[in-house]
Amino acid sequence: MTKVEEEILQVISGQFHAAAVGPEAVSALQEKIQKRPGHYLNALRRMTMGDAFDPKVHADLHISALLGILHAARPDDVTTIIQSLLRLYDGVLVSFDAVQDRGQLDGIMDEATINLLYRLNTRRLELRALLNKMTADGGDGPQ
Repeated sequence: MTKVEEEILQVISGQFHAAAVGPEAVSALQEKIQKRPGHYLNALRRMTMGDAFDPKVHADLHISALLGILHAARPDDVTTIIQSLLRLYDGVLVSFDAVQDRGQLDGIMDEATINLLYRLNTRRLELRALLNKMTADGGDGPQ
């Protein structure tokens, strides 16, 4: 695993905040990422998309945290990645979305699968919120 990949995992782990790692560490890594956005975006694509896409893993990743750091430097690339991830998440969550009463899932899926779908849906909502923020801040938003 490369240093860039390790840093990406640190950011998207869900534990990358001042209370967990200290404000200096957060600022230092954010500055490092912002200086080389292309390296981090390319590594993120390799790690999370295409053959590397695994909904079980994505359910626990906070990819929006990294994309939030990168969106000012590379808004078009970040928008493209968000849109691609949303398409992937939407495909996985098609049955989840079709159920009007989420309680109905209890009869057809085990608890672990239901929890995974809820976590993946939360990641999808985080990405949509970031995309909406980017659009409100003057970015292109969805094409």
